[in-house]
Amino acid sequence: MRSFVKVGVLLVIIACIATLISTKPPRNELNLLIWDNYMAPDTVSNFEAQTESDVIVELFKSNEEAFAKIKANPGTYDIVVPSDYMVDVLRQDNLLEALDKASIPNIANIAESAKGNYFDPDLSFSVPYAFGSAGFAVNTKFVKDKALSWKTLAEERFKGHIVLMDDMRYVLGSVLLELGLDPNTTSKADIDQAVALLRTILPNVQKITPDTPVDLMIAEGAWVAYGY
Repeated sequence: MRSFVKVGVLLVIIACIATLISTKPPRNELNLLIWDNYMAPDTVSNFEAQTESDVIVELFKSNEEAFAKIKANPGTYDIVVPSDYMVDVLRQDNLLEALDKASIPNIANIAESAKGNYFDPDLSFSVPYAFGSAGFAVNTKFVKDKALSWKTLAEERFKGHIVLMDDMRYVLGSVLLELGLDPNTTSKADIDQAVALLRTILPNVQKITPDTPVDLMIAEGAWVAYGY
C-alpha cells in the first residue's frame, strides 16, 4: 500500500508539471518580409525583448520578387515592406488585409504630406515607413561631367562602366521624366519612347543588380551607378 501511495504522488506531480508546461502561453510569432538594410541591426532583437515574441525576417531584392512570394504564399506574412506602387498592385490582387487602425494609435502622427497617395489614399492598407530617392552615383575620378543624363550614358566612353538597379519601375520612370513625359504614364507610345532610349544605353551596361552597387563603385569597377 505504501508503494502504491508513492507512485500515485509521483504521477500527480508529473501531471501538475505537464499542466504547467502546457498552459504557459506560447510566444507570438511575427513574419516580416522586407528589403535588406531597412532596419537598424538591433531593431528586431529589441522588439522581441519588449514584446516577448519571435520575429521571422525574410528579405527580398525587388518588388517583383516580393509580389511573387506573397502571391505564392498567401497568409504567410504579417507585415510586408514594398515600394509604394506595389501596395496598389497587392491590393488589387486582394492580397492585403485592411488595417485595424484602432490597434495603431501612432498612425495619428503620420505627416499630412505622406497621406493622400494614389496607391492608398486613406491609409486603409498601409502605413508610410520611409522615403528616399533614386539617382546617379558617379566616380568623379573618371567622369568629369557636371551633369549626367540618360542620353549621355549612351556614349561610347561609358561602355562597360555603368551599373543599373534591377527595378524597372524606377529606371523607366526616370527615363520618362528626362523625356518630359509622365513617369506614371500608361501610354504605350510614351513607354516605347523610353524603352528605345534605354536600348541605346544597354550596350554600355556592365551589370543590372538588385543591390545598391556600393562595393563596385568603391572598387572602381563601375563609374556610374543608378540606384537608391
